[in-house]
Parts: sequence; structure tokens; C-alpha cells
Amino acid sequence: MAWDVFEEKTNEYDDWFDRRFGAGAFDLELRCIKRLFGKVPENSLEIGAGTGRFASSLNIKYGIDPSLRAAHYSKKRGIQVVNAVAESLPFHAFLFSSVFMIVTVCFLDDPAKAFAEANRVLEHQGTLIMGLILKDSKWGDFYEHKKDSGNVFYKNAHFWAKDELLTALGKAGFRLAGAASTLFDPPGSLMIVNQKIQDGIHHDAGFHTLAARKITE
Repeated sequence: MAWDVFEEKTNEYDDWFDRRFGAGAFDLELRCIKRLFGKVPENSLEIGAGTGRFASSLNIKYGIDPSLRAAHYSKKRGIQVVNAVAESLPFHAFLFSSVFMIVTVCFLDDPAKAFAEANRVLEHQGTLIMGLILKDSKWGDFYEHKKDSGNVFYKNAHFWAKDELLTALGKAGFRLAGAASTLFDPPGSLMIVNQKIQDGIHHDAGFHTLAARKITE
């Protein structure tokens, strides 16, 4: 399972956010999400909450994560976390107005089932917000090389091309409602210089935020 590494190397993963590049990238990614989505509703859920960095900064109260060690970090950051997987959410239908998957999609074991579960727990016309690296981008190529080189965090990851992802979301009952992109520094940069955030999906960006609306008949 691609997420196992976050159970084994929780400290190393969480420490990345306090390093020079990680801190700069995290700040940009947060601003990109906020630009697209704005204020987070109280009844929001993060799937793959990890150590709670994004959830705590975005005021997301609820989360799930398969890693017990990562969930422990989230709880210390004030997130109400349940130990569970994206493919089998322990919640009733129509419970959340928004569901977040931030740097999670590439680690899903069964993406189709995970997207269907996100749809199930969302209210009518609820929104799925994803933050991810797209395969068909300069940074996607960079991380594909890391994966092929056996990088411990990415060796089992699946990076999505834009059209592949939109097709999967459509099959799960979503339609794209908006997108924003950031991280325009060259792949492999040691620190963040370019603070640009742009609407839409851009090939030369390293981080993309997509909002997908639940389709209701």
C-alpha cells in the first residue's frame, strides 16, 4: 500500500514542512487552496489528513487517515481524526459540505472507490477539493523521476495526468468547477522565490488545486 511509508516515516514527513523549501511550498499551497475555495465550512472533512498540517491551517475539523502515527500528530493539532481508509469512509451519506484530498490522490489504493466514497458523504452540490502534482507538468516529470529512482515516499505513488483525473472524477459523479496553480519555481529548487498563483491549470506549475462539484440530478 502506497501510504505505508507515512506510518514508517511519520517524523521525517512532518519535519519537511519546517525546512526552508517545505515551509515556502506549504505557504504557497495553502494560499492557492484558499484562493480557489475561500473560507472552509465547519462541516468539512480531509481524507488523508496525515499529520494535520493542512487541516489545522485551513480550520478543517474532521479527518481520516490510515496511519495511526500520522493521526496522532493530527490529534495533537486539534483535528478530530478517525483511523480509516479513503475507500471505506466511516460516515453517513450527505454529511459534509466539502471534502479535501491534499497530496493524497497519488497514494490511493483504489481511486475509483475513494472518489465514489467522497461523493457519497458529500451533501448535494458539495465540493471535493484536491491539491496535487499533475503528471503532465514539469514538476510531474521531476517527481516521476524520483519515483523511478526508488524515492521512499514516491516509489509507489501514482501521479495523475489532467485528463485521466477529470475522467475518473466524471465517472464518480463530479464535474470540474475551478482550478488554480502555483509553485512556478524550476523543479528541484532549494527555496521558493516565485510567489505567483494563477487561476486555471498550468503546465509549468508544481502544485494544482482543483475544485470538483458533486453532480446532482
